Amino acid sequence: MSDDAYLHLLRCPINHEPLTRAPSELVRRVAESLERISSGPHRNPSGTARRMDGGLLRSDGRVFYPIVDGIPKLLVEEAIDLEKLNLIAPG
Repeated sequence: MSDDAYLHLLRCPINHEPLTRAPSELVRRVAESLERISSGPHRNPSGTARRMDGGLLRSDGRVFYPIVDGIPKLLVEEAIDLEKLNLIAPG
């Protein structure tokens, strides 16, 4: 996803909150966390986050969507719960 001109149009498929481009540090931390998890409820079902080249963050900072080959994966089953990865405080 190279064109940020359309980013303001994208919404979370779960609750329709706006999305922003995730900082590169967060993308790195999500990728590292997913590498440590081989299976279970914390990993998104398709495993695409393991080869992501960026991400989108829901405005509340709780959900992350991977960008793979420049395409945002905005499906409920692609959502990564950052609390479950211990990347945000429970709340």
